[in-house]
Amino acid sequence: MTRMACLAALLSAVLLPAPPAYAAPTLEIVSAAPVAAAQVPPLPPLPPGALPHSRAAAGRDIALAWLAEPTDRYAHGVLGDALEAGALHVALRSGATLTYRLPPHEVFEDLAPRIVSLMADGREQVVVVRSLQDKGASIAVFYVMSGRLEMMASSEPIGLPNRWLNPVGAADVDGDGKPEIIAVLTPHIGGILTIFGVAGDRLVEKGRLGSFSNHRIGSTEIGLSALADVDSDGIMDIVLPAADRRTLKVITFRGGRFRELAAFPLPARADGDFRRLAGGRGIVVPLEDGRFAILRWSLPGKPGGR
Repeated sequence: MTRMACLAALLSAVLLPAPPAYAAPTLEIVSAAPVAAAQVPPLPPLPPGALPHSRAAAGRDIALAWLAEPTDRYAHGVLGDALEAGALHVALRSGATLTYRLPPHEVFEDLAPRIVSLMADGREQVVVVRSLQDKGASIAVFYVMSGRLEMMASSEPIGLPNRWLNPVGAADVDGDGKPEIIAVLTPHIGGILTIFGVAGDRLVEKGRLGSFSNHRIGSTEIGLSALADVDSDGIMDIVLPAADRRTLKVITFRGGRFRELAAFPLPARADGDFRRLAGGRGIVVPLEDGRFAILRWSLPGKPGGR
């Protein structure tokens, strides 16, 4: 199959059977975070030299992934200070520690590496935001190959300096059986929800939809979005705020087409990392006034959203 044919197959709509009927999700506003939402696994400790305010990630084969070598060579500061990372470190369960160091005109404009598995062989990769001085941010995927940490694939940069993107996560969101990477491009200026598929060494856009935001400029909390199977069709949906962060939306990309499953006005802007309820069928959304919005959904045929 030619390269163009591969891209055409990747970008084509996925034909799926009709989704099952499901109970509509509900939203509740509470003044205190549910106890269940506070029970999250502790974050792995950061090794010495890690980027300030960043978080490490742990996986199956990758024991730890973290951002390091802080630098002020990229003047943007959307993540709370003037420092970005110049290097990505990965510690393997085998005991080896590998490093990918960026050239002087690039930085990792991120706070949390994401360990994912995008390929059929089950091997783990690390997804991070890489920004170029003159072209802005792109998504970069790294993997271990022949004992080295290498870049496996990347998206095209946004195209302008000081333009950022914030990943939502990685999952099969169109139902083709292959994980995609989901991100919001320029979340502070009319953010565009974008779905990327892996095509060789490139991340290729499969769809984009405006307008959304999953980050407040200057904040170190980058988790204002989530992936969850809200409509119980076996395909992950995307939960995130609208561009003004005053509406919480649930979006499906089933079959390669965007559709809004639900939209809930919020009494105050979403303003913090989303957290899952115990049992997985709920998401807690911190609001800027100190309250919390709780999105709940239920299995088909089980009303009540609990």
